Amino acid sequence: MDVLVAVTGASNYYRSAEFFLHSKECNPRHDHAYDRSVECFRAAAFYTTPRIEPVQIPYEGTTLPGYLYRADDSGTPRPTVIMHNGFDGTAEEMHFFGAPAAIERGYTVLVFDGPGMPGPRHHQGLVFRPDWENVITPVIDFAETIPEVDNSRIALLGLSRGGVLAPGRPRSSTGWPR
Repeated sequence: MDVLVAVTGASNYYRSAEFFLHSKECNPRHDHAYDRSVECFRAAAFYTTPRIEPVQIPYEGTTLPGYLYRADDSGTPRPTVIMHNGFDGTAEEMHFFGAPAAIERGYTVLVFDGPGMPGPRHHQGLVFRPDWENVITPVIDFAETIPEVDNSRIALLGLSRGGVLAPGRPRSSTGWPR
């Protein structure tokens, strides 16, 4: 069996376990399942070409976890898709919802977990906020520092509840100095 398939599969199994451990009571296996899912995904990322790079996105005195997918190693600025999930989806899960398909088509991809999503919720206690433009703005600011991002061609894709949150960004775009 291909190592990449095996390890991304293991990551997804742990992610599924984490999903089904949600309850009112804190289940001690919850954080373990989430952390193992991330560990497996990062192990799999090591075997990708070009490599999927874990990133930490500066956000209000802390960071948001994410991954940078490059189409190649040329350093060429490319159209970019910023992807995020919803309430119970993870940045790692976005791998299965189109990140590799976008890089195959020449895009740079930045995926992240925002406040209320598993990484920031488990490890920093960050909860969802209604003014999602205040989450997306620092993510876009971070993206614009990456040489492979064409700053004039950035798209935002939100999955599940993320599809409800994503339109919040245009709400503040009229005052956005870009």
